[in-house]
Amino acid sequence: MKNIFMLLGIGALTCFLSACNEEVSSAVSDDLISGPDEKISSSSSSSDEPASSSSSSGSISSSSAKKSDALTAYSYGKLVDERDSTVYRTVKIGALTWMAENLKYKTEKSFCYNDSAENCEKYGRLYNWSAAMDSVGKFTKSSRGCGYRSNCSAVWPVRGICPEGWHLPDYEESKVLLASVGGSGLAGRMLKSADGWYNDGDGEDEYGFSVVPAGMRTSDGGYQWAEARSYLWTSAGNSSTSNTIGFSFDSLNASIAHLYVNFALSVRCVKNEPYMTNEEPSSSSSVKFGDFVDSRDSVKYKTVTIGEQVWMAENLKYECAKSYCYNDNFGNCETYGRFYDWSLAQDVCPKGWHLPDTVEWNSLFAYMGGMHRAGLLLRAKSGWKQGITAGLDAYGFSALPSGRRDSAGVFTEGYWNYPEYGYFWSSTEKGDNLGYYVFVSSDLEAAGMSSYYKNDYRSVRCVRDEPASSSSSSAKSSSSSAERSSSSVKSSSSGKTVYSSFLWDGTTDIVGRVETGSPEETSGYWFNYSDDYEGGSSRFTFPPDVEPDTYDNFFGPLVEVYGGIKASVTLGDDYDYPYVGLGFNVWSENQEGVDVSEWGGICIAYQSTIPFVIELGVEDEATLTEYVNYRASVSVSNTITAVDFSWAKFRRDWGPGPSIEDVLKKVAAIKLKFEGEAGTTGDILIQKLGSLGECNYYVLL
Repeated sequence: MKNIFMLLGIGALTCFLSACNEEVSSAVSDDLISGPDEKISSSSSSSDEPASSSSSSGSISSSSAKKSDALTAYSYGKLVDERDSTVYRTVKIGALTWMAENLKYKTEKSFCYNDSAENCEKYGRLYNWSAAMDSVGKFTKSSRGCGYRSNCSAVWPVRGICPEGWHLPDYEESKVLLASVGGSGLAGRMLKSADGWYNDGDGEDEYGFSVVPAGMRTSDGGYQWAEARSYLWTSAGNSSTSNTIGFSFDSLNASIAHLYVNFALSVRCVKNEPYMTNEEPSSSSSVKFGDFVDSRDSVKYKTVTIGEQVWMAENLKYECAKSYCYNDNFGNCETYGRFYDWSLAQDVCPKGWHLPDTVEWNSLFAYMGGMHRAGLLLRAKSGWKQGITAGLDAYGFSALPSGRRDSAGVFTEGYWNYPEYGYFWSSTEKGDNLGYYVFVSSDLEAAGMSSYYKNDYRSVRCVRDEPASSSSSSAKSSSSSAERSSSSVKSSSSGKTVYSSFLWDGTTDIVGRVETGSPEETSGYWFNYSDDYEGGSSRFTFPPDVEPDTYDNFFGPLVEVYGGIKASVTLGDDYDYPYVGLGFNVWSENQEGVDVSEWGGICIAYQSTIPFVIELGVEDEATLTEYVNYRASVSVSNTITAVDFSWAKFRRDWGPGPSIEDVLKKVAAIKLKFEGEAGTTGDILIQKLGSLGECNYYVLL
């Protein structure tokens, strides 16, 4: 269990939330803070509208209109909470529709800041997590019993205290929100209200999400941080702490971090979509169906528009040399389409359509809330192995278990194959011999992405080309936001792409993996290494109460229990230059280099009784750096400390060598190396690690 609480303010205030006595005065206007292009009146209304989001965007104020820098398509609506007739603005950002104001519904364990009704109008109410989750079960039984010192197994989506048809965001939905507006490094600027924040800390409110600095109520009943900070509850919590989305007056970032569940914070709700409740997509949803006739053979295909991407809703059936039906049975081609090897798949789509690359596949996953649910949402409702849980087919994509044909011409059945798996090529390659593919499985809610030999035969789904006349100044497709809005970095030499910013957060991670943006399934997993390759005896000693999971992954269980990587270090005396280290591969376990220059540097939140270095491992170290890598020195800190290291702070210890600019184009791994004299011992806790500026919200264990 993670017993943690927020340490407030990097370069600002460093007192604990439960002990701070300092307050920032509250002086927010009574006027409703509206989106950039509209104003909708709020508060008590006599409307009899149900609690739902309408397509109305309200009246547009010409004086407030401005040029938008938004990265993702968005639109406005309204919600009437039938419980108290309060009207709320809503905003759809990408795939998700959010309340654009904090919830004001009065219930037990909810409060007005400083016990002032006026502040409830300004900021909405502040709720203990148990109240936000509706632990008493007044509105739903799915989260009954969730709260302080009371564990539960809430069923997603968790309605909690939200109006009917809405729910508390979970961890993945929170990540999608931040990704949709450019990543956590931009989210504060893009989502904070345009006025009311302390010390010129206003945001640009680019989407009309209008985060107001509502502050919080602490566990001792005190109120803090009005006008300076805001935290939004998620449903991802336990009996002690829960994830929140945090915003601060002194940062352009937003971050997901844990707070105690007996604090009282703000609530923003997310609208239920049909796939969340196993309903059919409604005619008003973002799913639009059509058809297309391939002029080459007059075959007619169903199509589906998901966000702003148009996909074939069936596997391609075009017959050409070296394409195959499963088991060479033409009837299977009618059901599952044909199989193509990777090279043939590149040009087999009809004119006006193309084979999607990994970015486009990830855009599809992002639109439906992330890869972790995409398999269930894309899988057809029938056609899978008998006894397998049916897919929801929430978007009409209708993925089927088509299986595959291997390079030897064998059509295999059973696990990994027909009728339990469907495979789809992407146009992205990995070196000369491998190509990336997407798979959907009968036993996983998630979709997956991996690479395999190009001479294997798999299914093809085509995506329609973007119209050549589309305006470059228009808002980008919401479906591509999570990958493209973060301004992916591309290596000019390899074509490999990773996020331009990232953050690994040990207080929320349960896998032990850093999400770098690589599609490789072996990327980002934490590993440890030592001088035993040189006959040394240096070692880490990890907590004895943690065991590897069923996949022999140790770091996932470790960070889940301790909120980070916790260990003791012992440098042995059997090697002249003893060392131990931690690290993760940026692209894959094959140590392939990629351009990370746009990260700007590395940040880390840590506690350590011994110094260490952050080292940039590169592709082909023997040739490029001759094993003298660029490093930045990290000092001893007896409390959790967040530090930024720009690339300018990385140095080589000695000798001539490549420039830092050249090295940054071929970074294969990020390593934390502990070295020194034999007999040196120390204790460490690595809590967060990310690109420059991403660690400025952190928690203290």
